[in-house]
Amino acid sequence: MAPNIIIGKIFGSKSPFKDFQQHMELVKKCMEKLRTALENCILKDGDECNKIFNEVSDIEFQADQLKNHIRDTLPRSVFLPVSRTIFLEVLSIQDSLPDIAEDIGALYTMKPELKLPEELKPLLEKLIDKVFQTFNQIAKVVENLDVFLESSFGKKEHEKFIKMIQELGKLEHDADIIQMELLRQFFKIEDKFTPGELYLWLNIFRKIADIANASEKLGNRIRVMFAQ
Repeated sequence: MAPNIIIGKIFGSKSPFKDFQQHMELVKKCMEKLRTALENCILKDGDECNKIFNEVSDIEFQADQLKNHIRDTLPRSVFLPVSRTIFLEVLSIQDSLPDIAEDIGALYTMKPELKLPEELKPLLEKLIDKVFQTFNQIAKVVENLDVFLESSFGKKEHEKFIKMIQELGKLEHDADIIQMELLRQFFKIEDKFTPGELYLWLNIFRKIADIANASEKLGNRIRVMFAQ
């Protein structure tokens, strides 16, 4: 068991991880709503997009409020189970995920009747699927943090933890490959878009891929946090 975790238990410091996991539950809710929006609005040209993306924004606000609450109530004691600085950094990375979701909604709803050509939809669907596989992987890591901590990161649980982080990196790499192919195909038909549409789609694609990037970054920082 890491010395700072032992000290936290001895002195009875409140573990910040329950609140952190509660925050992830809101992030998951936001990501689920975002996936519904992406599939219904972009892949299926559905309606009520403003309504769905407003719901994404509402959940982002709730997550932001909880993040601020965690920051405001986090003990300043040296006997925190982990480094306070790194914990706050990890919390900030986790909170960036609903921020990305809100940004995607803002971009997509900026121009009425923004439509993606049919030939690009299969690749975008693959990207969305891989990005959310990546997010779901980091969500599982966070959900299991209490299990890892209670076992004091024994050999078996430590190996499981490292394997989950490594899988996270592979999924993010796969998402990068799909994103590059999507961009190659996009630029082959760029003459179909107005300059404004080019700007919006490029940023939407980038923001979708950023979900995988932020998920991997979160996993890596959690790994560093427990290596201290």
